[in-house]
Amino acid sequence: MMLSSIFSATSLLCLAHSVVAVCPDGWTKYDTSCYALYQGKTAWIEAGSLCREFGGNLATLNTTDKVKNVKAFLNNVNHKASAWVGGSDLRSEGMWVWDIDQASFTNTDWYPGQPDSKAGEEDCLLLSQPSGYQWHDAPCTYKEGYVCERRSTNTI
Repeated sequence: MMLSSIFSATSLLCLAHSVVAVCPDGWTKYDTSCYALYQGKTAWIEAGSLCREFGGNLATLNTTDKVKNVKAFLNNVNHKASAWVGGSDLRSEGMWVWDIDQASFTNTDWYPGQPDSKAGEEDCLLLSQPSGYQWHDAPCTYKEGYVCERRSTNTI
């Protein structure tokens, strides 16, 4: 009985070490998230809908690591344009939240002078390529590429 218990515990331990987090084809893994860049130009709201169709959401950059990861991802795919991610102040001017859970921003990477909400018309979060993908508020109707995020899945 003791030997079978040791064998079972050892098997579980080996199994736990062979679990690998993976992303679907076309997605890139950073930590526990998978990211995909869609370069088709679209407005922010449509970009969010398309991300959900692809099994994710517009990227949520709620930690310093996620900010670094998405910047690295955009640089690695050699993206030469700006891209939407999942933040906005659509519900209440000046109150920036993440689209996925409506959580307030606790971590930011705003470009100096941003957000500036020109004439109250800039309500969506854009990673601006000319400023090293720092954050800018922009009109949600602008047509830009977008970054989707989804959790990686575990396989054995």
